[in-house]
Amino acid sequence: MDRLESMEVFVKAIDLGSFTATAAALDLSGPMVGKHVRFLEERLGVRLINRTTRRQSLTDFGRAYYERCRIVLAEAQAADALAADQLSEPRGKLRVTMPAHLGRHCVTPILLALARRHPTLELDLSLSDRFADLVEDGFDMAIRTGALDDRAGIIGRRVARQRMLVCASPSYIETFGKAHRSGGPRHPSGNRLPAARPCVAAMALPARRRFRRRVRAGRSIASRRSRCDRRRGERRHGAGLAAILAGA
Repeated sequence: MDRLESMEVFVKAIDLGSFTATAAALDLSGPMVGKHVRFLEERLGVRLINRTTRRQSLTDFGRAYYERCRIVLAEAQAADALAADQLSEPRGKLRVTMPAHLGRHCVTPILLALARRHPTLELDLSLSDRFADLVEDGFDMAIRTGALDDRAGIIGRRVARQRMLVCASPSYIETFGKAHRSGGPRHPSGNRLPAARPCVAAMALPARRRFRRRVRAGRSIASRRSRCDRRRGERRHGAGLAAILAGA
């Protein structure tokens, strides 16, 4: 039998004054109430209750044990309430790693709003394009883009889809032209231009800085070499990025 449950039955039997009332209150049979009390007595090696057909009374040890059981049961209930409180309100430190650009502009505002709703939640955010080891680096969660590596013990869940686009400014098209499905790039004047043109690629690996845009029937056009990648995206914004795209 469970000792804590037997203590609860014992205390209830003393509070209500009879095994019959205890059985009704706890939805047990009368004999089962007696078994719980005997379990405690046999475990302790001492009698707790003097019981006759008409009345029951605590022994001296039973009275002291009863008071201790009440304290133990109250502490157990307080511990359960603490667990319930923990589950009802997020609290403690949450360590999250995420890519710098995505984290700063997309994820961090959401997490800060979450922290405002839950004052007991503490955020520890790491904005880095380095793939962190959750266990070794002590992170609770990682937010990443792209395919998830098959790593043992890591649970992954897609939270959104990211659409990749090829974009160009008007000055870039003026300088380098734009690609056509019928052939290579053309200047707005109609003259053909060399296929290779500079670009800024959102690629993390140097080997992927050269890419080709695929069009219908599997044909590809306009091979492009990236003059920089966007791993340090914040540094590529503004005038510097415009200069690169313009071929400066």
